[in-house]
Amino acid sequence: MERKIILALCILVTPCLGYSKNRQRIPNGHIVPHPCKTNYLWPGVGHTNSEGAGQNNQFGLDFKDAHEWWTKELCMKDSDGDGMTNGWELGDPDCEWKEGSIPKRDTGLSHPGVCNPYGEGICAGKDEYVNCEIKEDRERKVKNISDVKHFDVRFDKITVPATKTTYFCQYFELPFQNEDFHVVADSGIIDNRHVAHHIVLYGCPDYKRIDPKDLSPYQCNMASSCISVIGFWTVGYPGACYGENLGYRIGKNGFKKFKMEIHFNNVELVNGYTDTSGLRLYYRPALLHIQALATLVVGQMLFEIPSGQESVEVSAVCPQHCSRALMKQPLYLWSTLNHMHYMGIMVSSQKTQITRNGQLVSVIADDPRYNYDFPKPHDQVAPVKIQPGDEITTTCMYSSVSKNRYVYYGEGTSDQMCFSLLTVYPATALPHTKWCISYDQLSICEWEDKTPKFQCDWARFADFSNPESKQRYSSLEANCNVNGFCRPECKKVVDELTKHPCLKDKGMERVVNDLLQDSKKGALFLARLHSCSMKNGHIYKEVVNCNESCPKPQNDKCPNGNAASISGPHLISMALASLLLL
Repeated sequence: MERKIILALCILVTPCLGYSKNRQRIPNGHIVPHPCKTNYLWPGVGHTNSEGAGQNNQFGLDFKDAHEWWTKELCMKDSDGDGMTNGWELGDPDCEWKEGSIPKRDTGLSHPGVCNPYGEGICAGKDEYVNCEIKEDRERKVKNISDVKHFDVRFDKITVPATKTTYFCQYFELPFQNEDFHVVADSGIIDNRHVAHHIVLYGCPDYKRIDPKDLSPYQCNMASSCISVIGFWTVGYPGACYGENLGYRIGKNGFKKFKMEIHFNNVELVNGYTDTSGLRLYYRPALLHIQALATLVVGQMLFEIPSGQESVEVSAVCPQHCSRALMKQPLYLWSTLNHMHYMGIMVSSQKTQITRNGQLVSVIADDPRYNYDFPKPHDQVAPVKIQPGDEITTTCMYSSVSKNRYVYYGEGTSDQMCFSLLTVYPATALPHTKWCISYDQLSICEWEDKTPKFQCDWARFADFSNPESKQRYSSLEANCNVNGFCRPECKKVVDELTKHPCLKDKGMERVVNDLLQDSKKGALFLARLHSCSMKNGHIYKEVVNCNESCPKPQNDKCPNGNAASISGPHLISMALASLLLL
């Protein structure tokens, strides 16, 4: 009976045979850690390759009855003999969880059917069926090319902070700059797998000045003046090999400066971890037949995902007028890599496609069950031609059934992303920028060009040294509080200000609000702007019909069919006032 329980648990946390919904039938079933692959989630026994346990559904269990397994009896058992109950390992220590509810915790989890710590102490010799192989290094075609050499771009030794998400950056200068070369392959050099989450290498323009202190690692954010992606590593991705005819140009007439960004994910908040990870770049002399590559990034940077939902769609579009503005000539697609974070392993999906004049040209990357631990590069058998004026769309579908709070776009592992990286050539076809991203309903073209559609010069609006912006801020400061009290004279000032194009259009207002909150002065501006969303020092609550106006997670209850609706501005005012006045 005990062996049957272990095997049942192993299967319940797998999406094999199309029963991915069975993960919902145990607590935290979507985020069970792999027992021996640091930073990986458990993909299940339904896989027959190195991604999983190397076993199939040989146990004869009936998936239709999977919901019957999570009982208090099963929860209290220690099925794998590691001294912890199944409930403790899955975040339900008191055995209170019911299907559709949120577990008591979602950190410090372990696999209930695999003895932990794997291969050590009382667990030594157990669970031989678990495949712990990590295939990061692979044979490359370039090794058969006689003129290929390599050099490493690696961090100087750093101590990784005991925080969940940290970004570090370091600039590098190419040691050889008098000749032209092409980078024809890359691979990750991963020093500390406990914390390395992903690495991005950017090529920097010649005019980029590098502060000497930035030639050593420093904490940073994702935003960068170097936006040309030329190398990428993430968990489960072995690197890229472009063969004999393609490569990123470096040297005399290419990139001479680089910026490497590493995302560290220290989930257990361990003190003392160090790291010297980086990338190995394979390069060869530039030849006339080698096409210079570029990475075109399409994605969405402003979205939110409600909790407790089986399916939430987020899309990003590089629209016709934008691709026409960005592309100097047709592009040819070599490969596409979709990129999301963890949101229900093997439940979320992402698809990227190209349309022309409303007609589908090609689906260039389709991941019906996206797996962050094993991202799949979609190489083209024959290059796909992308014309100026084509529309590129990437659509991400998320499952948030394991979440008890909203998830937003962000840099942290617990946040979400929706990007597609298109490896294209020739690089000269994209002279201005290699990014065609969306900010809610706005594309980068509206964002950068201040399109007449909105009549909003967002840069001037958010620049408080600009005379007009300074006057707006002074007027708000003189008439509006940040302590929740609505001054009568404030309403008139706010009514006039909200007629401004940057605040009148809801799409642009959302973008500008997001931009302003990143600075203290901008946050104070928002707090004063929304101070009359408060009433007598308290949040003004408007009772509305729950079913019509308060979309709730499935496990939330709405007493008496009604709920108090608090709008975004109310929350902004409350949060900013309380934080900034401390």
